[in-house]
Amino acid sequence: MSKAKPQSPAEQLNVLIEETTNALGGTDQTYIKTISFLNKQQKLSMPSRLMRGQMVFFKYKPVSESFISRNKYYDAYPLVLLTDVYRGGFEGINLHYIEGDERTFLFENIMRSMPVMRGNEEWRNRISLSYDKLNASRKFKFFRPCYKRYLWEGLVRRPVVIPFEYWETMMKAETSRFAKSKPVTVHRDSKISVIRGG
Repeated sequence: MSKAKPQSPAEQLNVLIEETTNALGGTDQTYIKTISFLNKQQKLSMPSRLMRGQMVFFKYKPVSESFISRNKYYDAYPLVLLTDVYRGGFEGINLHYIEGDERTFLFENIMRSMPVMRGNEEWRNRISLSYDKLNASRKFKFFRPCYKRYLWEGLVRRPVVIPFEYWETMMKAETSRFAKSKPVTVHRDSKISVIRGG
């Protein structure tokens, strides 16, 4: 009887995510166990200062009641590729707003097109990403419904920087949890907005 092939770290993370998400999406356990996993891999980073081009995973609740009443839904567990960081918060692409083929299409085009910026440690690598670069080409068209702004005061749990080697795993995982809507509705709205050029 042959031994089961050892799982790679990326496969281990994928199993962890599948075990802690439910039919509605991400949970606090997904976030907590992701932190624990990265800590065991000695690749945990939860810095007080984020950098453009990083991928971050966190828990969020809008602080403005007018925002909540004005918007149909929001993602409680965003997965964001950062395009800008400033005093009050940050902006970027929350990949959860599009699904399947569209998400993969956008992610792969970004990874092929944006230069990698090497950090002093491998897991600190990031990409040279900006709104202007994304807005300059139709091959990034699916970024538009994903582009969101987050305020520091709305953070329920601190952003975890996802190491470069786990980006694809996190991109494919369904860790979103949309308040006031189901993912299928969010993804449909995003697709319609792209078709209309929004």
